[in-house]
Amino acid sequence: MQYRKFVVPLADEGAMEDELNRFLRGHRILKVEHHFLEDERQWVFLVSYLDGEQKSTSPPLRRSELTRFDPEKELDKEQLARYHRYAEARLDLARKYAVKAFVVFTNRELGELSKMDSLSVEALRKVDGIGEGRINQYGLEFLDMVSADEKSGEPDGADLPSGQSV
Repeated sequence: MQYRKFVVPLADEGAMEDELNRFLRGHRILKVEHHFLEDERQWVFLVSYLDGEQKSTSPPLRRSELTRFDPEKELDKEQLARYHRYAEARLDLARKYAVKAFVVFTNRELGELSKMDSLSVEALRKVDGIGEGRINQYGLEFLDMVSADEKSGEPDGADLPSGQSV
């Protein structure tokens, strides 16, 4: 973490203010402290920021844009069939543990799992966002449910090519 001090006199015609604003837009800012020094008729800004990490000057994405996942657009027919099977298993787990479905796995995480040829604990570990805690809390049971669904020969499993395992 680094610090930078900016002094903006009241008589400033905007040059120091512009420099401060450019700096704020171009760095990952942690904190800005400001004080008005009455005797000297100036503002003093102390900016703490992360060194070497420039951030984009484009507007930040809304959270919904970062996490939105549309299985119809992002998965092929075979993967989509798996996705729907996995979503049913996730919903069953969410009801069992009285949590929201996204707590078990997010739509994006289910989509990533749907793209895999087979599921295992190692496959769960490969998905960004699924850690050991959720693997232990929901993942093992999820794998058992999906495996049981596959073995039961339910119609949803008919969309998988022969020899395809979950």
